Amino acid sequence: MKKAALLVSSVLAVAAALPGCVVVVHRDYDSEYSSSSHRKLIGVEIGEVGPALAAQTGVDAGRASVVTRVMPGSPAEVAGIQRWDVITGVEGQPDGSYPSLRAGVKAKNHGETVELTLKRAGTELRVAPVVGAR
Repeated sequence: MKKAALLVSSVLAVAAALPGCVVVVHRDYDSEYSSSSHRKLIGVEIGEVGPALAAQTGVDAGRASVVTRVMPGSPAEVAGIQRWDVITGVEGQPDGSYPSLRAGVKAKNHGETVELTLKRAGTELRVAPVVGAR
């Protein structure tokens, strides 16, 4: 029950901070991030980009996602991904949506990197978190 309340409060906080921006939140981590997990993870929670954030950042809402949480000690944190980064591409393809991110991570083996293109404060960045490792 506590985890559900935390997730709901996180979603409400995001919705208040970015009105019309977050529709659905997707989790890409276990509650305790572990490199020994058999699942392929990078350690982020992402939400869909809504019309307001899309207009503000100049991205296509259906082809981007916003990072709402980065797990401490996760590959995402190590790679420099930050809360509120907008994912605009995966593996060189201009689609940073949740399905694209999930497919990109799933296609990699543990220990390999997945290349992500991000927008942060109007600047485009490229990062490469290691899949399934701390």
